[in-house]
Amino acid sequence: LTGAISAVAWHSPLDLELGAEYAAPLAFWVGHTRVAEHVSLFRHSVSRLAAELDTLEAEHIGMRTSGVIVNTCGWVDGDGYEALIHAAEALHVDTIVVIADDRLYSRLTSHFAHKIMTVMRVAKSGGVVVREKAFKHERRMEQMRNYFYGHNGQLCPHSMVVQLSAVSLVVVEEAPPPPADTLPIGTKAPRHVLRVVKAPASHWTSLLKSVLAVSFSQSPEQEEVLAAPVAGIVYVTHVDVDGGRATLLAPSPAAIPSTVLLCGGIKWLETVSGR
Repeated sequence: LTGAISAVAWHSPLDLELGAEYAAPLAFWVGHTRVAEHVSLFRHSVSRLAAELDTLEAEHIGMRTSGVIVNTCGWVDGDGYEALIHAAEALHVDTIVVIADDRLYSRLTSHFAHKIMTVMRVAKSGGVVVREKAFKHERRMEQMRNYFYGHNGQLCPHSMVVQLSAVSLVVVEEAPPPPADTLPIGTKAPRHVLRVVKAPASHWTSLLKSVLAVSFSQSPEQEEVLAAPVAGIVYVTHVDVDGGRATLLAPSPAAIPSTVLLCGGIKWLETVSGR
């Protein structure tokens, strides 16, 4: 799911062509295609995903006798490295495989030297190249098209008109730090603290061609929004602020499961047909 981090349960080999198209992932919204654009929300989503997986593992014996494979991003400097460490610890990882990065291997080996963790270094396979930004962008756009229209165009998305007054448009952002003079001496302001802000109707004008997440939260209150996973995404095709309505492209004609919509920074500059 573009813009989210997800977990999918597999009971059979993965189809190389369809991938996870027909899976039902447990997803938490980040709202960006690059972790660096919202590190705090990424870390929070990883923690929430880990907590849900712990709950599922306690309830289902099949999960307790299987394993988890975590695919991480390639940002391994600064906050990216800290986010990698956070993910490994939150998800209770016991083995990390580092591909062709001696510096990262050395840092991880040192960091986990006194913990039950195996850090493995493997060589890059022959013929493997680093994907260019243009290729990755096109791949994301392809995934977006596949979400609404299917791998072979076999799905038929549905346009729905929503009244702006009937939905809650919210933004999850990093909370500003408290004034330095209010902190105890020698104490640093906490990082990665989030807050949920309800956006005014005028914010819809900037959301044309944007992707929004449909939260499972039934309330725009901060605690519920930050705790809830997302049901999926919708695409804003038309906005009429004066008329108080917007047109959304959804993958199903069924009513959306919640009226809480989460903003992000993803634009889909494709035609509405997706082709």
